[in-house]
Amino acid sequence: MSGQECVGSNFKFVWEIKDFVRNLQTIPFNLDCHQFSLKCIEPTTWSLKLMPLLLIENDYQVSCCVARLSGGDELYKLSVTLTIRVEDEEGNHHFQKNFPPITMEKRGEDVIVLNVIASKTDLENFHYPGSVLLRFNFQVSANRIQTSNFNFSPGLQMLSADMEKLYLSNDLKEATIMVKHSLFYVHLAVLHARWPNFSDYLKQFPDLIIKKDYLDYHRIQLEILIKAAVQESLDIDSTENLYEEEACKVTLILNPEIFNYLLYFTYTGRCNSLEDSVKPNLVKLCQYFEFHKLLEKYQEIPASSSCCTKASKSHYVLDWNQEDGHFWESTCFQPFVQIIEPRKRDDSGLLEVKFMILGDDFIIIFKSLEEDEAVSISCVIKLKYGNSFAFDRTFSGTWIGLKNESFPVKVGVTKSEVLSMMLSIDLTLCYCYNSRHVKNEFYLTSEKTVCPQSLHFYSLDLKELYSFGIKPDMSIIAKGRVLDAHKYILSARSPQFQTELRTKLSHDHKFIHLVSGISYDILKTMLTYVYSGEVGRDEIGDVNGLLKAASRYKLKHLIKICENYLAEERDKNKEE
Repeated sequence: MSGQECVGSNFKFVWEIKDFVRNLQTIPFNLDCHQFSLKCIEPTTWSLKLMPLLLIENDYQVSCCVARLSGGDELYKLSVTLTIRVEDEEGNHHFQKNFPPITMEKRGEDVIVLNVIASKTDLENFHYPGSVLLRFNFQVSANRIQTSNFNFSPGLQMLSADMEKLYLSNDLKEATIMVKHSLFYVHLAVLHARWPNFSDYLKQFPDLIIKKDYLDYHRIQLEILIKAAVQESLDIDSTENLYEEEACKVTLILNPEIFNYLLYFTYTGRCNSLEDSVKPNLVKLCQYFEFHKLLEKYQEIPASSSCCTKASKSHYVLDWNQEDGHFWESTCFQPFVQIIEPRKRDDSGLLEVKFMILGDDFIIIFKSLEEDEAVSISCVIKLKYGNSFAFDRTFSGTWIGLKNESFPVKVGVTKSEVLSMMLSIDLTLCYCYNSRHVKNEFYLTSEKTVCPQSLHFYSLDLKELYSFGIKPDMSIIAKGRVLDAHKYILSARSPQFQTELRTKLSHDHKFIHLVSGISYDILKTMLTYVYSGEVGRDEIGDVNGLLKAASRYKLKHLIKICENYLAEERDKNKEE
């Protein structure tokens, strides 16, 4: 894709691998990351897997498998670039692997990236026995032309930019709302179009808006807005005390920073910057106010993962002597159970270790008691006889199973040996390389792309405001026919409309505005563009008349659409 303008998404995460060098040589393993999604270009699902391979002369190579998993994507090809930075757990950088762009086709084969780690000596040269951190930077890009259905036209970008100017304008002000001593200026048409359920709130609570206060602006009462949102979100049978309790929660976490974020998204369809510490409260408020698009954005996109072993976390030592053996004999060698508990909260759950005699063999059976998903367990058992520790026996095994499935290990000691010998069993249990999401840092925010996908829904919201005639505050008459509209949206989108309507903006009642020299059909098409940022070819009738109207009202992108349409028609006529 070199030489072509591209759009892309970026995904960063970390795998922390405990005691990697030692475990690489002793424990078979397979590192799998949870599937993750990239949603800035299109909804695309991916996975990464590390594959350690044993090579000749006891050397090792670690490679990476990249898989594109989603089968319903629109784009046929995507370009993937992968950077893997290897560090120790103290943050010291040791080496970095950069892999050139890989083309991944829809429903294509997995791609193997060789030599992430070329040799175990790469890691042994750390001179560090602890963890290895693999920092992945996963980038997906696609040609902008091919992604037009996802990244949208310049017309939508201009719509968003014009509405941003309206939000930030010092001149075009209609209503105020106070949030903890911070005053915000808003426009009722935008709230009706973009703030979920705002129109319904107003129907249920007519006193939500106080008409024209001493500042000559409408005033929206925040406490009633919160009350309406809480009532909408709770069950009909909820008690009055519950309403008040929930309203207090919303009031407590709704601060000017979050409210500004919600308003910016409402006006522009884009997301402004926000500190990570604030995002949990933002998610709660999105649930109350039903900002479902923001909820999807923050709940579905993991940005940081961690893979780690539990190699040294579960360590159990059992010392045997002759008395223990004879006591076990007196119970007819009935099985007995030891429960191994995690030492830290983030370790794996309870593990049952059952000791029993099967036939003439001493058997240890492992069973996970709490894992709901499949887990991988490796164990190392060392048998040391007597006080001299004459020799060790090491047993390794890997088990992948579900909750309550058993993994038996034949220790290599007979029933008679248990009765007559002193021994020690040193048991190390590894829950190997299970990936888990440790936090959500929201790297894949829509502001990272030039034309975020959310603009599509944004355009539909504003178009419905116009098409369905929701709360119009003015009427436009063209050639004796009437169209309803919204004064501040027209003023935001067209400098000419702003000039024509300036003296009427302060009117508290619905007013009539006359336009001359423009037909009803052309005005209707032009207003469709004003609200939605788009106009279809089938909606363009008199292209010359629409071009003239767009020029008069200084709608730059609509002018370009008409000019391109005329140029294509001229080329088509030449070919004929």
